[in-house]
Amino acid sequence: MAGKTVTLHIICENPPPGQFGLQDSDHNLLPGEPIDDKKIRFSVEMPVKQAVTGQANFSGPYANGNARERFLYLTNMVEDRTLRRIKVPLNTITWKQALEAAKSGAPLEASVDGRSTATEPLMGDGWVVKQDEA
Repeated sequence: MAGKTVTLHIICENPPPGQFGLQDSDHNLLPGEPIDDKKIRFSVEMPVKQAVTGQANFSGPYANGNARERFLYLTNMVEDRTLRRIKVPLNTITWKQALEAAKSGAPLEASVDGRSTATEPLMGDGWVVKQDEA
């Protein structure tokens, strides 16, 4: 199946102080947009196609890990040193969700707690297609 592009929104609640952003493969940080004092939204467009396994397979400069365990890094830096990173899993996004988001133009959105490190469980219902933002 041909590739699609999907917009992902990651809402970070309780973000850490300092440089904090979505890390690309060159270790650059994409800053987020403050929603309020305790939340930041990171928005990124990512190519996605259906893998042989049937799941969604994301690629591009922000995608990390292998096809079965793809994730994004939210990184907190101090003086150009990585202080900590949060792994935001993408492998729970179904192909059905990715296709719905690509066709409608609606973003897929998930929330994480910025006080955590390592692999961060998603808050609430995990990845959700936000039709009201299409």
